[in-house]
Amino acid sequence: MAKRMLPLLALSLPLLLLQPSEAAVTGECNSYEREKVNEGYYECLHTDPRTGLSYLGVGFNLYGYEADTQLGKVGANYINIMNGTECLNDTQIKELFKLSMADALECASNFLYKSWSPLTLNAKSAIIDMAFDYHYIGCYPVFPSRGLQDFVNLRSALSEKPPNYNKAGSILKDSTWCGQEPKRCQEAIDCITIKEQTMIN
Repeated sequence: MAKRMLPLLALSLPLLLLQPSEAAVTGECNSYEREKVNEGYYECLHTDPRTGLSYLGVGFNLYGYEADTQLGKVGANYINIMNGTECLNDTQIKELFKLSMADALECASNFLYKSWSPLTLNAKSAIIDMAFDYHYIGCYPVFPSRGLQDFVNLRSALSEKPPNYNKAGSILKDSTWCGQEPKRCQEAIDCITIKEQTMIN
């Protein structure tokens, strides 16, 4: 998992920087089952011995400034989770995942701004998954060279009229992220270049 520590200042920027929320977007690359494979599934706090970073549920961001609030929304206590005295049930994990996907959607749509709406469903799902994997770093252009903001050429290809999906796939294939996350990256490339518009519930 290409996880990064979140810049708390970036996440506390006024919501005016974000585009208006839209309905949930679920495609091949950001479905619950796909993200369970990508992120793992942890009912209790799990700490990666290699990175020292902790994980919970399906990719839930414990380092976000709203982590305690979001845990509270599903009836969990942040302090108890972090000290290992409380775990989540499957229903709570699914609800947290919905909250995480809403954050990832806002990040991805803000990253592409006016170029977001014309994209195919699965292309959107690929960018949402990237935002999810980067823990929403790079949503804001005022923080350059971080997370999604590193993908300048990808954004340019997807901002062409019409979006140049094949070019975007080639750019992504040559990215550092693809070297770090080859399987996940290939799935993103497939989602960006795929023609079908499969919905996954």
